[in-house]
Amino acid sequence: MRRRIGSAIGIVATVAVLGAAWFFLAPTQLGGRTSYAVTFGVSMEPHFHHGDLVVLRRRAHYTVGDVVAYRSHDLHKNVLHRIIAVHGDRYTFKGDNNTWIDPEHPTSADLVGSEWLHFGGAGNWVSALHKPLDAAVVSGIAVLLLVLSGGGAAAHRRRRRTRSPRERRVPRAALSLGFAVAALGAGALVAAALLGIVAFTKPVHRSLVRAGLYEQRGQFAYAAAVPAGAAYQRPAVRSGDPVYLRLVHRLPVSFGYRLRAASRGPLAGDARLDVVVADDQGWTHRLPVAATRTFSGSATTLRGMLDLARVRRVIEAFERETGEHNTLYHVRLAARVRIHGTVAERPLVTRFAPVLAFDLDQLRLTMSTPAGTASNTLVQTAAGTGAETEIVTLHAVGRSVTVARARRIATLLALGGLAVGVAGWLLTLLGGSSHEATAIRRRYEDWIVDVVPTERPGLSERRVASMEALARLAEQYERLILHERRDDADAFLVEDDGIVYAYAVAR
Repeated sequence: MRRRIGSAIGIVATVAVLGAAWFFLAPTQLGGRTSYAVTFGVSMEPHFHHGDLVVLRRRAHYTVGDVVAYRSHDLHKNVLHRIIAVHGDRYTFKGDNNTWIDPEHPTSADLVGSEWLHFGGAGNWVSALHKPLDAAVVSGIAVLLLVLSGGGAAAHRRRRRTRSPRERRVPRAALSLGFAVAALGAGALVAAALLGIVAFTKPVHRSLVRAGLYEQRGQFAYAAAVPAGAAYQRPAVRSGDPVYLRLVHRLPVSFGYRLRAASRGPLAGDARLDVVVADDQGWTHRLPVAATRTFSGSATTLRGMLDLARVRRVIEAFERETGEHNTLYHVRLAARVRIHGTVAERPLVTRFAPVLAFDLDQLRLTMSTPAGTASNTLVQTAAGTGAETEIVTLHAVGRSVTVARARRIATLLALGGLAVGVAGWLLTLLGGSSHEATAIRRRYEDWIVDVVPTERPGLSERRVASMEALARLAEQYERLILHERRDDADAFLVEDDGIVYAYAVAR
């Protein structure tokens, strides 16, 4: 009865596990709600890396911030990016590491599913199964395990069928506990192996190229005191205003520089400010505005004087020497910064050279508007690209753990599983190392009667080859099995019609 109940529970548990596995893991090709994707490229770093395995689940609704795969009609493949906007039934996507928005705007019908599970680096193992040799090896191992497990079960069934109807086993607590403990240790070793395969095949640290590792920012400014009147209603020229040459002959200018970074070390550099006069035919002439100065840290400010009268004299000298006469010249306020130091724990050597452009005619100096997409603003920035060291993490079931910690966990699991497995092995030895006589008494205790050793004159004694043979004789002749504790052995006897059948177990 107990066996039937245990078998029923086992069947129900197996069906439940298989049903849950089908519900959560069945692919969409077989009617399930789960898809599997192996990431390619670096568009989703640092959250995803090349070769990660992502398990996707279909949902009724998707919101901004979800990582979702969609079918790209332009690329003819699935793309895994993050939703940044939703407009009706259209979704806007962008890769976390991209500076541009995806050109396609898929609908709900194009969405494959959102991130459910994430296994770092596991995609490389899945991709390896596409190779015939690797797939054959994995299939062979699976078949071998099935054959071994099936053969073991068949042998177990055969042993059960050949037992005597009266045979009864007494539970061995130590043996059962040993098997349970050994199974627990084996499970820990398997978990350690799986975690170790992932953790020890990925680096603890990773160097990434970041587009926005740091930012350089420069701000131009100019101001001068002028008489209030029709040209200027206030007694000052400010940044952005046109400068009339009859009212302003010397224009104070400045340039402020700053480097911003989330993580930086010591920085130092030098900076200077010049004015470059040019025409449309390639002539240029450079004049210093602020001499080169060195600085320490991430910021500096340059101040100087733009001598407009001197600029006019340079232009007049050029025209006299060449015979050229232009109605418009170009004046560029050019800053040059060189900086070196440490950003994100990496050496940095870079330059920053923004330019503020003006047009100069006979009467005034005005900020120009360059053609095309180039900008001419008082504030100019440049994002710096550089390498950054990142601690590599693994992601699964919404949790994250660093590779270093995963390695420690795998090592501890392996050591713990080994210790528990050895303990279980010792317990099985303890439970299964009983003396043969004790094992016989446990197996046939309903038939065995302890008797005092005695002489049996007139009876001949015959030896049998095994205890099983003696048990069959006892069952055939419907006799009890007598047990005598002799000096050198434990004797099990069956008497019938003047013959004693004996099986002795030496001590």
